[in-house]
Amino acid sequence: MEEIKQQMSDKEKQRQFKQFPPERKWLIIKPFLEIITSSTSEIVRLLPFLSALSATLLIIATLNPSLIPLSDLWAKIILSILLLIIPFSLLIYIDECTRGIKRAAKIMESYTGRNPLENIKHTFVDKLEAYFPVLIVIIYFFIIFILLYQMWGWAFICSLNKF
Repeated sequence: MEEIKQQMSDKEKQRQFKQFPPERKWLIIKPFLEIITSSTSEIVRLLPFLSALSATLLIIATLNPSLIPLSDLWAKIILSILLLIIPFSLLIYIDECTRGIKRAAKIMESYTGRNPLENIKHTFVDKLEAYFPVLIVIIYFFIIFILLYQMWGWAFICSLNKF
């Protein structure tokens, strides 16, 4: 019975909301959009930190074999996975931020009728700054590849080619 009251209440809210002018609608929706956007960003932002922290804890734990009895092979496997998660999660974070900007611009366009990003003139430095985080992640991928190569050695990589 309470669900029916809640649904009727929601329908009434929606009916009233449709009658508001766009400025009033924006004032009502804006805080919720900010919550969604910031929450998503914060969740995605945690991924590389959690992976880095996990890798650090794994290294510290393997210094004393009595803490976590892992074989060298399992320690290498887990560390490799954790190291690979870091750059992938950074790329996901960059993508999420880019999509957030586009969503915000689309919402603003739906209210104003103009895309706020359209009239911005980007200089070479602006474009370079925009791609800089991706460039850093690519460098990070390269460094991790070198670390994994040093950890696993050439013989292991060659053995993968047989499969």
